Amino acid sequence: YFKFENSILMTKDNKKIITIFLIAITSNVLTIPEGVETLGATGIIPVNNTITKIELPASITSLAPSTLIACSALNEISVDVLNTKYKAVNGNLYSQDGKTLYLWVNKNTNSIVVPEGVEIIDQSAFSGFKNVINVTFPGTLKTIKAHVFNGCNKITSINIGKDVSSIHPLFTYGSGITE
Repeated sequence: YFKFENSILMTKDNKKIITIFLIAITSNVLTIPEGVETLGATGIIPVNNTITKIELPASITSLAPSTLIACSALNEISVDVLNTKYKAVNGNLYSQDGKTLYLWVNKNTNSIVVPEGVEIIDQSAFSGFKNVINVTFPGTLKTIKAHVFNGCNKITSINIGKDVSSIHPLFTYGSGITE
């Protein structure tokens, strides 16, 4: 049912990656093979935090939000132009229509401005941003999911538009924000 090849544990049909063991990967670029459809929640074991770029194939249609945050040096995600579910904009991961922000990758910034058009901030989208102080969300934002700011201990300002209709009670969990 499973096979282990090139530091990747996956189903024999090559459609689901169970775990990627980064300890054996020597490149700074992690390329998910074409044909993979799912990268599970425990997809990347962060033994090697030198991965700076992850390349997603056209075939990937299911990606757990917490999968990629284990790569602390990650500063770019690229998505095959033929992918119908995801796209990358400025190295960040969005839904193909741009309405959901799955992961923002520039962890060295102190200020984030999410672009107009984004309606949903997915779980853990900014996790591990130790230097971020200020975040501004667009007026189009409607939903903020859980653990969005986990590990953002320096954050002092979050600007949320008036049209947000759903904020998960744990959206600031692990951030140091008390109000």
